[in-house]
Amino acid sequence: MAAPQIKKHVIEACVQVVGADGLIREREAELIRAIADTLDCPIPPFI
Repeated sequence: MAAPQIKKHVIEACVQVVGADGLIREREAELIRAIADTLDCPIPPFI
């Protein structure tokens, strides 16, 4: 299992990628949430 700090960096990178166009679509947000759930790394609602 990855360290919490590594998980945080992975989620932050995902958010940067999907937000690069200045807009996070619903499907993109769902994908980020699924990745966070898979990593057992809860994230607060951002949409």
